[in-house]
Amino acid sequence: GGLDTLRPLLEQAPRVLRPGGRLVVEIGHRQRDAVLALAAANPRLQGAEVRPDFEGFWRMFVATARG
Repeated sequence: GGLDTLRPLLEQAPRVLRPGGRLVVEIGHRQRDAVLALAAANPRLQGAEVRPDFEGFWRMFVATARG
């Protein structure tokens, strides 16, 4: 499914990012809620949000590694 790649990426990113490092990933515009739920379940990520692209579709996931 569409989250098969994103799930391990969100789980593993805090291990390789420095504290305060940012993860920025393009997502499918219908994945916003699912990706935010995955990020909320990861205590090593903070400030997760999804930003719209130039056409207004929710497309860019951004989160910060806790430090």
